[in-house]
Amino acid sequence: MAEFVCVFCELPGERSKEHILRDKFNGLIPTFDRILLDRTVGGVRQPRQSIPLSPFMLTVNQVCKACNNGWLNDLEEEVEDLIVDLALAKTIAVPIARRPRLALWMATRALLRTLQEPADGRAPRILFNQAFRTQMSPETVFAHLAVSDEYAFPAGRCSWASIEPSTSAQNLSRPSHTSYFALVSFGIQALFFQVALAGGSKFTTAKAAQTLDLVQRELPSRFIYVSPVIPGAMTGYLTEGQAVRSTGAYYRALGLAEPTLHPPGEAFRRL
Repeated sequence: MAEFVCVFCELPGERSKEHILRDKFNGLIPTFDRILLDRTVGGVRQPRQSIPLSPFMLTVNQVCKACNNGWLNDLEEEVEDLIVDLALAKTIAVPIARRPRLALWMATRALLRTLQEPADGRAPRILFNQAFRTQMSPETVFAHLAVSDEYAFPAGRCSWASIEPSTSAQNLSRPSHTSYFALVSFGIQALFFQVALAGGSKFTTAKAAQTLDLVQRELPSRFIYVSPVIPGAMTGYLTEGQAVRSTGAYYRALGLAEPTLHPPGEAFRRL
């Protein structure tokens, strides 16, 4: 049997169960007592599953005990009060000084959520390791949040694809980690946040930036960028994306998980 290696620190250790969303939220934030799982693979709708589990009890087992009880726990302790206040709509403000740690928390939750997917849909390990090494949200991960009056995706929706410029289309039969692109959305009561994950190529990074930028343009004054924190930092990615996008893109849709509904624009409160 192969030795267990942690997805974050990449060291052998004792395997543990890491909650995608903190189980302590069960006593702090109202939620449902079951998860409805809708999945579309290759354009074919799969039978719906009803899982008798609170969204706050969903776990993965690819994290070592040292990371689980160490830096990941410290991070959750640090942002817990802000998450709860946002989820209960007690605030819609996120101080700039707190955004880097909140961005790391959102990135780790999204990365962990991808581990619930088949192998092709899981985020590249390099993103997990970057989060561990730098203690910051990886450079190719973008996140924003809003306060919504509609409750959607409590266990997280994850959609992904392998993306390359047309000049590299032949590589899609064996995509590298740099061609990975995913969008993960969570709705924790009133808190709605999205994380766009890019495997590392200029093309996927631009696609991730453009995805959130499009939402911001369609729903102005409703979302707060959490990552990148610096105003205007998206501009370079968007400019790069225009040049790469003009070559055309080939998509290999790998699947969708969780209900496919999306809160309408009016469900998001103006900031």
